[in-house]
Amino acid sequence: MAFLGYKTVNRDAAEDTGGVVMFMAHADRQCLRPEDLIKVFQSTPVASASPAFPEPTLPYIPVHTYQFVFPGHSDSEMHVRVVQTGDCINTVELIRN
Repeated sequence: MAFLGYKTVNRDAAEDTGGVVMFMAHADRQCLRPEDLIKVFQSTPVASASPAFPEPTLPYIPVHTYQFVFPGHSDSEMHVRVVQTGDCINTVELIRN
């Protein structure tokens, strides 16, 4: 996986308002599957509130999203959002609101 980018809600160092850290999976080199993240997080994913849509200019490839919620947190506070294209994971986003 490769670091893709970081987005923050507030850049003020005095106040932490959360943000998103994004990683990209290289499916052309190794297919990262949902089962791999299930083993890492020791939990099953839940449906994502943020749907994913196929790129309209490309041939149709099934795209869907799901997320892993950390114990002790709600899905609106802290979670890992996964975007999967076909059988392989495309991006992983660590989200803290």
